[in-house]
Amino acid sequence: MIAAIVTVALVAAEIWWAARFDLELQNDVCTRVLHTPDVQRDRPVA
Repeated sequence: MIAAIVTVALVAAEIWWAARFDLELQNDVCTRVLHTPDVQRDRPVA
């Protein structure tokens, strides 16, 4: 019983950590893309 609880807790922690890491990674990529001078230069001026 204790082993099952520990297993569930570890799986939940792993999923939470992976989801958090993915969000940080996506934010990092978005920030890099949005602040790249090449992207801003290629964007048409309104």
